[in-house]
Amino acid sequence: MSSPLLTLRHRAEFAVFHAVLRAIDRMPVDRALAMASRIGDIVYALDFYRRGVAKRNIRLSGIAAGRAETVRIARASFRSFAQLAVESLKADDYFRSGRWREMVDLQIDPAADEALKAPGRGAILAGGHIGNWEIASRVLATFKPVVGITKNMNNPLTDRLVKDRRARENFTMTPKRDADAGRLLEVLNRGHVLGLLVDQHARSAYGEPIRFFGRHVSMHKSAALLHLVSGAPLILGCCVRTGNMKFLVRAYPPVNIPRSGDKNTDVRALMLELNSKLEDMVREFPEQYLWAHRRWRPLRPALLAKIEKLGPGA
Repeated sequence: MSSPLLTLRHRAEFAVFHAVLRAIDRMPVDRALAMASRIGDIVYALDFYRRGVAKRNIRLSGIAAGRAETVRIARASFRSFAQLAVESLKADDYFRSGRWREMVDLQIDPAADEALKAPGRGAILAGGHIGNWEIASRVLATFKPVVGITKNMNNPLTDRLVKDRRARENFTMTPKRDADAGRLLEVLNRGHVLGLLVDQHARSAYGEPIRFFGRHVSMHKSAALLHLVSGAPLILGCCVRTGNMKFLVRAYPPVNIPRSGDKNTDVRALMLELNSKLEDMVREFPEQYLWAHRRWRPLRPALLAKIEKLGPGA
């Protein structure tokens, strides 16, 4: 697309996006969430590709007992993602006024609580695309500074607007492409919490073949490597919806495995443990998982060779 046409498209998208944001800001919470659910239904009906991805992923996971259950979970997951955006906007008032505990029930393991609140000590909070991960980060940011990783939007105008809305004390984002290991280690060295979503597809150079619901995916090594290198506690957490602007925030005990002395072996063991716990979370709240992202993709030759080398049961 030529530059003038692309600029025009970006401006048109921005105008619509900005108008929707203003409308949501003015709406009562219940009405805004009801609208989000309807938008989720519309996207589910119109986006043939993402709908197909979601249904295929649910079938591959074996989590649904038949076609009707697959459709129900897929449709609910589209609604959940649409609600996430509205909840994140509407949560501003709660956090600015300090009333956030009115909407959040905390279930944090004592060892995780100690690790997350320890002054001057960094921590890695790993999670997945389940529930509302933005609310989870903002709750955590009430204890100590949190840094998350984000991908820039294709439209620079909407990207700037979203970042301005996200600009909050103690909660910052770092671009995905700039998230090199040295930069992330510095976050931990400063005693901050690093939030990582560990269920994204990793390119062959950065991935490890790990079974997710019995089928191999390419999983990022970042969380496990940073834990081993920095010594920062590695904690799995989630924030799931329990009602309109009501959430359950969980943090599980820090992941702890016997060290073998071999870095690659230890990285894989940590990743297997994270993935197993993430599966348990998805089984408990399947309607709130983002099934529409391509979790299971064809693996490249390098990863297929690694699976063969690891042998049966890998």
